[in-house]
Amino acid sequence: MKKTVKVLGIFIGIIALLGVIVYAVFNEKRPDAQPNAQADSLAKKMLAAVNKPAWDSTNIITWKYGGGHTYVWDKKSNLVFIHWGDYKVLLNLNTWEKGRAFEGNKEIKGPNLDVVRGKAWTYFCNDSFWLIAPFKASDEGTTRSLVKNEDKTNGLLVSYASGGVTPGDAYLWKLDANGLPQSYKMW
Repeated sequence: MKKTVKVLGIFIGIIALLGVIVYAVFNEKRPDAQPNAQADSLAKKMLAAVNKPAWDSTNIITWKYGGGHTYVWDKKSNLVFIHWGDYKVLLNLNTWEKGRAFEGNKEIKGPNLDVVRGKAWTYFCNDSFWLIAPFKASDEGTTRSLVKNEDKTNGLLVSYASGGVTPGDAYLWKLDANGLPQSYKMW
C-alpha cells in the first residue's frame, strides 16, 4: 500500500511539473493596450463585415452546441429554450423568476429550480458567445484597443469587464482587409 501511494505521489508530481512547464512555454502575456477611437472604428468595420444589421433583425435562432446543448432563442422576447440530457429549461433572460425547468417530464420546483436555471443560463452565456462572439465587440462593459499582429496588421483586442460568466476575458481578433474575423487569441 505504501509503495502504491509513493508511486501515485511521484506520478502526480510529474504531471504537475509537466503542467507548469507547458504553461511557462505556451503562455502568452495579454497585450497591454489602451482603448482608443481607432479601435472603435476597426470594431465597426468588423461588425459591418459580419453583417450585424442582419443579426440584429433576426428574431429566432436555433443551434446545437458540441456539449449536447440545444437552443431555441427568441431574441425579440428575450426567451431561450435550452435542452441538455434530461433537462429542458425555458429561461427568461431578463428575469430568472419567470423561467421554468423540467427533468424528463417532471417540472422542477423548490431550491433545485434556481440551480437548474443557473446552469442553463451559464450554458447559454458560454455557448451563445462562441456562436456570436464578433457581434459582442461593442457590448456594454467592453473596451476595444489596437494591437499589432505579428504580420504588422492591426488586431482588435476586445476586453470584457462585465457580463456573462467570465468577466475579465479578452479576445484579440485578427481581421482580413475587409474586417472579417480570421482568427483570435483568448486571455
